Amino acid sequence: MTARASVLLALIAVAIGCCMRDANAKLCVESLSSAIWKHNDGSFKKVGPKTWREFNGKNEPNAETFEEVLKEGTSIVIHDKARDVQVLLKEDVAGIKQGGDIGGNFNQLYQGGFLKVMDCT
Repeated sequence: MTARASVLLALIAVAIGCCMRDANAKLCVESLSSAIWKHNDGSFKKVGPKTWREFNGKNEPNAETFEEVLKEGTSIVIHDKARDVQVLLKEDVAGIKQGGDIGGNFNQLYQGGFLKVMDCT
């Protein structure tokens, strides 16, 4: 086999390899995670099917546990039954309110938002 034939075969192999790799490539889509809401001083993370924990800036969990009580679109309300506190997590802000019915008017607590994730399935 000549050197020219070897180079040609190598180029063909590389071209086939590139085509095969592209055939298996997946399209990745950016979306918002509804399991982690981040702010400058920490985060709220979903740790179970309806259970949330608040974490400080060092990613250490606080003692409080929240139950997810309402989800509408991209907004989630979590409730700390022991303190009777509700936290509303929205795309760009979190609100807080003491007691009362689920939902209603909240006071701004943090600016932040749900983390963006890449889904390549």
